[in-house]
Amino acid sequence: MTEMMTPAMRQYYEAKQAYPDALIFFRMGDFYESFGEDAKTIAKELEITLTARGKDKTGEKMPLAGIPYHAIDTYLPRLINKGYKVAICEQLEDPKQAKGVVKRGVVRVVTPGTAIDSSMFSDASNNYLMAVAGKEVGKSGKNTEKEKEIEIGVSFLDISTGEFLTTQFRDSESFEKLLSELARMHPAECILPPSLYKNTDLASRLKDQTIIQEFAPEISGTGEAGEKLKTHFKVATLEGMGCEKLDFAVYSAWAALEYAQTTQLRDLTHINTLRTYSNSEFMILDSVTLHNLEIVKNVRDDGDENSLYRILNYTKTPMGSRTLKKWFLKPLLSVEKINLRLDAVEELAATPCSATISETGFQKLGT
Repeated sequence: MTEMMTPAMRQYYEAKQAYPDALIFFRMGDFYESFGEDAKTIAKELEITLTARGKDKTGEKMPLAGIPYHAIDTYLPRLINKGYKVAICEQLEDPKQAKGVVKRGVVRVVTPGTAIDSSMFSDASNNYLMAVAGKEVGKSGKNTEKEKEIEIGVSFLDISTGEFLTTQFRDSESFEKLLSELARMHPAECILPPSLYKNTDLASRLKDQTIIQEFAPEISGTGEAGEKLKTHFKVATLEGMGCEKLDFAVYSAWAALEYAQTTQLRDLTHINTLRTYSNSEFMILDSVTLHNLEIVKNVRDDGDENSLYRILNYTKTPMGSRTLKKWFLKPLLSVEKINLRLDAVEELAATPCSATISETGFQKLGT
């Protein structure tokens, strides 16, 4: 029954077929329009009028919801903050010069963890995409019922700033270390391989703190993941990034990068390095401790009012605010590094605003 549809509606269905799990924002002149079930969802979530226009595949009236193109920065964040994935399908040529139907195509896909527009962020925090990989490696414990041990790789990518972190650790089947890492980093979105996504207990606990998606990059294993990371970073080895022999960290890092590329639909050259960290560098603050001590959120409504972070956050820039939050969530253990950081803060405090802090001072602040 596709012959009943206009050429533009065929384009819409092609976009929907390519991105079936996303809401389609389809550019039609001065509006982004959505059709069918997408239109019903968008009309409900954005509280806008649902109308009808044209025919669907069966010849029935097609539900329609639209927003002015210049209002996308107002409406899009509302959908993203509710966990929706949105594919932006733009006009790829000037309608006045088009011969026949205007060419259209998806130019980007926006998800909670891959948003780059500051209007979509609730505060100055990093907007992390979290990727997880893992495999059962044995059992531990002296009791008859030994607990499973799982080797976990976790990566965090902030597409807006290019910050890219990865780590690997041994966890129990209760995933307490993984959940504590999530609580500290507070990602906007978490992607899981099918094996972990099917773990209903883990998925349920993750959903309590973030939005989760199932994602499986089409690669044969960690070896190929490592090769693809080397290609992206244009290096011969990952040794300088600290993860050469951390297979699950490497796999999770590649998954994060691949997911980002599939949504941004462009080369991410600004993501030019990967830093491997170890939790042995920091004091472990689990989710319960963070909650009870009100480090970055209060216990009343999970907002930041009256939290330690809110009270002490007198930073002047979003970058400073993000750095301060990281320091609160991952306190250093090394006395030497703590003193280097204090020396750097002292130098900053003693330096007039018009002056420039020394290179040594910046290096100290990086600890």
